[in-house]
Amino acid sequence: FRKHANVAALNSEDFVLPNHQGEMIPLGTYIDKAERAYIEKAIQLTGGNRSRAASLLKISKSSFYERLREWGMMS
Repeated sequence: FRKHANVAALNSEDFVLPNHQGEMIPLGTYIDKAERAYIEKAIQLTGGNRSRAASLLKISKSSFYERLREWGMMS
């Protein structure tokens, strides 16, 4: 990601997933965990501003908020 406003760029080191002791997990599970970690990091980097986080990730606000609802992260 490029810098967006005053937000630091995201990089792969920001999204280390838990070690699964070398076991293969279903790809869908891995992708879901990675997506959630990525979105949580974007929210953190934008100081909790979810609209800016969606913009940073270049996804629509409706898609962003749908994911938050799915994960029970809407307050």
